[in-house]
Amino acid sequence: MLDSLVPTGNTKAQFYFSQLCYSNSSTKEKQALYWIKKMGSQGNAFACQYTARAYWKGLGTSKNSLKAKDWFLKAYALGDPDSLSFLGKVLEEDQKPLEAVAAYKLAYQKYKSKEAGYRLKEIKTNLPTISEDTIAEKISILRQRVSEINDSSLATKQRDKIKSTVRIVLEDGSTYQGKILDGKPHGYGKKLTYDGQLYIGDFHQGIENGYGTLFSKKGTISYQGLWKEGSPRL
Repeated sequence: MLDSLVPTGNTKAQFYFSQLCYSNSSTKEKQALYWIKKMGSQGNAFACQYTARAYWKGLGTSKNSLKAKDWFLKAYALGDPDSLSFLGKVLEEDQKPLEAVAAYKLAYQKYKSKEAGYRLKEIKTNLPTISEDTIAEKISILRQRVSEINDSSLATKQRDKIKSTVRIVLEDGSTYQGKILDGKPHGYGKKLTYDGQLYIGDFHQGIENGYGTLFSKKGTISYQGLWKEGSPRL
């Protein structure tokens, strides 16, 4: 019930983050972080950034630089322009100047961040032996991590589309009970055909695929094993 009352949008993310920063109540801070993380998990880039800053500074939770870095990367993957600069600061605090340089350089290349450009120049001055090849390698690793986050996000959205157990009537007159995706059997389920045969097992995009058991209308097992594209793999 409470979930439906929480509006989405950057304004709300900013409001909850202000509660984290200025509240004298640990309970309110934890509640604020809960809602910020929820919005971040739903794809709000600013909420991801605020969640990262909460873990970075220990607002509403204990400090955790690993979680902070992950949330800053999620925010960047969703298009937040400031998260790479924040990530660079966290990496500097973790005594990882090469990784920080990669974050700052990517921020400068993509968003022309003045702060990132300044920090990039400062670190390279203090570490003159850093080669461009090494920086390029670190940027490649950073981009790969962002790619993994994007892939994970797409997989999560796909899982969210798979509805829990439902009962539907298929085009051929069979009845189906189980998980569906886009209106078709997808996942584990049961299909009772119009002539009385019962299949229990895995489905993929509407057809039997994976491991399953077919029962005759008398209840005896006709086939049990692997299926592919609607047919037993004999």
